[in-house]
Amino acid sequence: MPLIDAKIARWSPGNPVPGKGILLIRHGPRLSGSFPTLETPLSADGIALTRKFGEEWDADIPKCIITSPVPRNRQTAELILLTGSWSIPIYDSTMLGHHGPFVVDLELIDKTVKNAKERGVIDFLVDHINGKQVPGMLDRDIGVNRLLTDMTQFGGREELILAISHDSIIAATLAFGGLDPDPWPEPLCGASIIW
Repeated sequence: MPLIDAKIARWSPGNPVPGKGILLIRHGPRLSGSFPTLETPLSADGIALTRKFGEEWDADIPKCIITSPVPRNRQTAELILLTGSWSIPIYDSTMLGHHGPFVVDLELIDKTVKNAKERGVIDFLVDHINGKQVPGMLDRDIGVNRLLTDMTQFGGREELILAISHDSIIAATLAFGGLDPDPWPEPLCGASIIW
């Protein structure tokens, strides 16, 4: 499968929303901790900021929202949909998280994550985003290509799709686009992707 040729740019609230393509954002602010569980929800401030995001949306409504199945991502999607009074579908995609587009050996990755938690560092993710090979994970560029290919089934070439994911996936996408992935995206920030 050839690599998708897309224009990728950092995006933050206040920047213009693209008229087509994919707006890939991180979920709203969650309860604190470096290694959240899958069930870690948005914080009270995160709920308020996500509602504000929906209220301040000043562009055409996307065709749909695609979200990681992790509950805080789904919560972000539902709050934006409700606050913006949008009547569009929400779809879950494991490409956007748990397990994402990179994991090929779940058992090996579980061991790597456990080791990282014990050391309190996420160096294996940083290595992966910087293009290094990490056991149990697809090459960064192949994984991002897999993600973008999956997202195109929902549209995105001539209409806008809002996709809600996680910071490490978005940082890898930025690096794939030739951008410095640092700093990793803050909540509700991310990347615009246009073909």
